[in-house]
Amino acid sequence: MLFFTTLFSTISDIKRIPTPVVISILLVLATLYLFTVRRFRFRAVNEIQKRYGSTPEEYGNIDYKDAQSILANLFLLEAPWLFLTSKDFAFLRAFGIKSIAELSVKAKKMVEDPGLRYSDTVVFATEWILNPLDSERAVMSINRVNFIHSRYKGIENAQLVYTLCLLICEVFEWIDKYEWRTSVPLEQYASYVFWKEVGIRMGIAEKLIPETFEECAHFIKEYEAREMTHSKYSERIAEGVIRLYESTLPSFMRPLFTNILVYFMDPLIRSSFDLKLRTSDTVGVITTKILPVALKLRALFVRHCMLPRKTVPTVFKPTKDGERMHVVYWQMLPHYAPSTLWSRWGPNALYRRAFGLAVPGSKWVNEGYKLEEVGYGGRAGDKILEVMDRAKNGGCPYSTFGRVENEQELGGIFSKYEGSCPISAEK
Repeated sequence: MLFFTTLFSTISDIKRIPTPVVISILLVLATLYLFTVRRFRFRAVNEIQKRYGSTPEEYGNIDYKDAQSILANLFLLEAPWLFLTSKDFAFLRAFGIKSIAELSVKAKKMVEDPGLRYSDTVVFATEWILNPLDSERAVMSINRVNFIHSRYKGIENAQLVYTLCLLICEVFEWIDKYEWRTSVPLEQYASYVFWKEVGIRMGIAEKLIPETFEECAHFIKEYEAREMTHSKYSERIAEGVIRLYESTLPSFMRPLFTNILVYFMDPLIRSSFDLKLRTSDTVGVITTKILPVALKLRALFVRHCMLPRKTVPTVFKPTKDGERMHVVYWQMLPHYAPSTLWSRWGPNALYRRAFGLAVPGSKWVNEGYKLEEVGYGGRAGDKILEVMDRAKNGGCPYSTFGRVENEQELGGIFSKYEGSCPISAEK
């Protein structure tokens, strides 16, 4: 009772303060806050450049472990929203290549269940980013992708190199255009070093990978000029991806969101997907006139009014028995999300139910996932465990499962082990 009496007394005292004084105090507090933001906003990137260098001569010797640390700051703390968005667009852009789209359509999964394919891809890529590249989880994740790739006949090296170059470069196109600050050369070089290492471990020969970040960007442009053309395969993939995105939104928001999706595509990829940007109606005006202003205002607000993020978003959480992993932060559909009272009936779940959107449940594999079973219908997990067991005994920790005949020629970590890996994808 004494607490409330004191509180009401304090409020009454505040009301007696002259309005100009209150305004002056608020202005001083706002100024101090903005000064604090200005003081700390660039601290992280400045400290990273101080540690690793800001010129090629200074940071030219960083290894993939350093590179992963640099990218973790950028992707998880400085620009997580644009990292997720650009990652989605990197994979979507690859389907603008006729041969890649044709391969995916014939494999059926991207067409029959794009939601699960998307969720599995997010699991793999996030495991590589969140966990040290030499950790058991990252190694197992890469091996699982290698196994899945070994089941697709007809994958060309140029397709793999192109997709790798997108992972290296695409995020910086977005950050430099829409984020609160532009990237620095150190971060671009770190992206090249990290993803190059991932690419080698996925069975891309080191000699085939462009030698610099700039050469990767050039490779993308040249490859797209030759290979990105309209095709029924790319169009079919685009239709499935758009339906997937729309399934996460109330029906009244879908036309606007689809046009926003098209807005972010350049003319070349729009043409390959046979998509047209609406510009004259209400949806078109919001997209082409209001959206660019909103993005600019967001960047300015984050730069000048928001303190730096200090905690990494929680994406995965082990199940109680520790055997599987739950996805606690999901973007599209709730694959692998835990089915709890809160996730099914909390505020977000009630919103989703009100508009007929998906909520976690048994339909979405709510028991969680095992890395060795993600993708490919959960089959052949024993092949992945076989490689992991061999690694524990001092053998090569990776395999292309027969996709590459002589893995030692790949370079990188494969060159440290004699002969080709004996593990085949065949049962």
